[in-house]
Amino acid sequence: MKKTVFTILVIILSNLNCFAQFKNYQIRNEKVNCETSLSDISILKIDEVALDRALFKSNEDSLSMSSELTSFLIGKVAKIPEYITQYLQKRKLKFTANYEAKNTLTFTSSKKCLPKLTFERYFFKRNKEKERALSLVLQPELVQEDKYLAFKVHSLSYNFSKAKLKKKASRINLLVELTLVYAKNTKEPNILEKTESKSAAIIIPASLRDESQDISIINTKFSDVFIAENILEISLKITEINPYKLKLEDLESFLITNKEDLSGLFGELSKLLK
Repeated sequence: MKKTVFTILVIILSNLNCFAQFKNYQIRNEKVNCETSLSDISILKIDEVALDRALFKSNEDSLSMSSELTSFLIGKVAKIPEYITQYLQKRKLKFTANYEAKNTLTFTSSKKCLPKLTFERYFFKRNKEKERALSLVLQPELVQEDKYLAFKVHSLSYNFSKAKLKKKASRINLLVELTLVYAKNTKEPNILEKTESKSAAIIIPASLRDESQDISIINTKFSDVFIAENILEISLKITEINPYKLKLEDLESFLITNKEDLSGLFGELSKLLK
């Protein structure tokens, strides 16, 4: 028992320094592949899309701790040691990741001239080769009797996740958040003031087993609505969340909730380590 507890502590401590987000994961042939990268880059391309239909006339303008379960016994204590808490927090971080990009419109947006968004993430391997990890295209559409602009998920090519994968947990929830920046009317003609409009996240369930995603699922996803006219800039942020992260949060919650019932356990384990 003493040897087992000592081994558990070594596993925990050795993992504390291994959480740098320089790994990219995919699943091929029922195996989790991991590509180590030196860096990555996200790009947002904004294209001009002309509306080729008549507008609706209106009066208005206008996201198993497998080997870690061996540390479960030590975790169930009245006073959780600092390294255990740190371990759980950093472990959860491995199963999430985020990246973003922004760009400026080179044209004047209107209800007849809308922005189409193409978001791409690349990473650079150790041999300096560039690999595309994700490509997401959001198509603009006028909604609610052509009063407002919304973005619809048109296509998603998903090759690598930055969030850690498990073979039995190959799905990732992508949370896509949009921020549109507009020019604000001012009395001073030479002063530019800006105002922002943010959307709630579009949640896209995606799989790393195949690069191409199920169109019938992702094409039902719309953003919140925006004003179409006079958009200056657009930024897009993607957060990857592996549902496995929820198991880690459940474990952490269990430890905190039950620590009074487990008050004597840490003392007994301490005796074994002596």
